[in-house]
Amino acid sequence: MKRADQSIRPLSEQAETTRKRWNGAGRNPSITVRQVEVAAEVAVGAQLRFPELTEEEILAFVAGNPWRFARTMPQYPHWYCLIEKVAEEDRLTFCRFARQIRRRGYRQRFRKRWQTYYDVGPDKFWVIGYGKLDDPRDVDDVILINRAPKGDAYP
Repeated sequence: MKRADQSIRPLSEQAETTRKRWNGAGRNPSITVRQVEVAAEVAVGAQLRFPELTEEEILAFVAGNPWRFARTMPQYPHWYCLIEKVAEEDRLTFCRFARQIRRRGYRQRFRKRWQTYYDVGPDKFWVIGYGKLDDPRDVDDVILINRAPKGDAYP
């Protein structure tokens, strides 16, 4: 049960609490979407524009990168791909895909929270981060992309 004061905490405190939970669980993300994009912009010396990925590009990204089964939630079978485990040459594709999920996806309830899902081929995708919790389009602090078969009915 939530304490009454939890619902009125400033957004920065909520993000910090989430960040501590991730780090305290032995997950210390060293790379975020924003860091990859900034590094790419510095390399070319300009602000980059990221066009949307085609379905073929997304399926090639999915096939060419490591996906791990989420053992902590076996009741909701899904897989995840960490940005830090993606090959260097595919990190911008990861960023573009994360942005596309948030921009073009549809909102659906998962348990007590709303998530933005994006369907491609036989799977649905959603992102996880620990940044601005009030803006579903923000992907600056995204650290992983989740994937599950479309037909899976989650509560």
